[in-house]
Amino acid sequence: MALCVRVIVHQSVAEAVHCINPDCPRPYPQPWGNKFCNGCGTTLWLNNRYVPLQRLGSGGFATIYTVWDLQKKTEQVLKVLVETSPKALQLFEQEAAVLRRLKHPGVPRVEEDSYFLLSLGSPQARLLPCLVMEKINGRTLQDVLDEHPLGCSEASVRDWLYQAVEILRELHRSGIIHRDLKPSNLMLREKTAQLVTIDFGGAKQIGLRAYGSQKISTRLISPGYSPPEQITGEGIGPAADFYALGRTMIQLLTGQELADLQNPTTGEFQWREQVAVSPELANLLDEMVRIDPQQRPATAAEIQQRLVMSSPMQRKSTPVTPPLASLSEAIAQAAETGVEVVTSTLSAFGGGVTAIVRFVFRLITGIVLACLDTTWEMMLGGGQLRRG
Repeated sequence: MALCVRVIVHQSVAEAVHCINPDCPRPYPQPWGNKFCNGCGTTLWLNNRYVPLQRLGSGGFATIYTVWDLQKKTEQVLKVLVETSPKALQLFEQEAAVLRRLKHPGVPRVEEDSYFLLSLGSPQARLLPCLVMEKINGRTLQDVLDEHPLGCSEASVRDWLYQAVEILRELHRSGIIHRDLKPSNLMLREKTAQLVTIDFGGAKQIGLRAYGSQKISTRLISPGYSPPEQITGEGIGPAADFYALGRTMIQLLTGQELADLQNPTTGEFQWREQVAVSPELANLLDEMVRIDPQQRPATAAEIQQRLVMSSPMQRKSTPVTPPLASLSEAIAQAAETGVEVVTSTLSAFGGGVTAIVRFVFRLITGIVLACLDTTWEMMLGGGQLRRG
């Protein structure tokens, strides 16, 4: 199979090349082997390494291409900034810096030298900002939603939520807010079903204003997903990502447009009666989409822990005294850390392997906590007998 893929790639490479000059009169097709465009003279060997093969589309400020990496002998994705405003350039450079810093399987890989400027001479001299990143083959959660108009299963949504929060945990730890989470910006790798967060064009450093504008976030609004504080241009934190993610997961559960879940008279968000879902997950999602950011979960780790403890495989624990609760929480947190480390290491082996690892870790955690419950109850019982 791998041999067939290589043959197909080389055949497509040999057929034609695409010029990325936005003002080129005839960008495609350019003969494979040409180093310069026949239409405008722009180089076709970008950064002396990447050959643009196909225009995938455009959106916002940029145009997207598939490129052939002559060094790695593989396809990558090229994002070209076509908007010339200083603000657009600042956001584009910010995306490049964010992706270079992040080293997580749930984020597209970007190398240190993947951001560069291409010199254009026609029709006027200017520099064209370019960013090359890992090509993610697979479907977006929007594609999945389109295939399941009645909604996705709770088990699937739980898994996607856990993986997405795991990515957010890394982003927020690095001081980054994504700001544009929605089904179309979450992808599942084709072979492993691992969730990947894409489109970091709206990412923002926590505590910093972008380009000196207090309301720059108003240009990065995704209706239905962006929280109120982002819409009004107020300061935002990790809770903004939790709101957008909660809304995304509710849409995946119900299969309905978010606007259809809003009461037209009261404005209240009503979705629980539209789908059968466990109270624990429903309560968590409701908290994630609260209007007041202070009433949403405080950290990604908190959301992860609540997902684990409310899992159908998790034993329903009886009320315990505070010392045992603290110990249980510590063990649960340690187990989750183990899950993060092991699943990150094994992510290359496929979604099935990471799912099994998560299952085993959570099962062991449940058993340990159950044993602690029993032991503590025996100790309390013995103490009461002695006191009696």
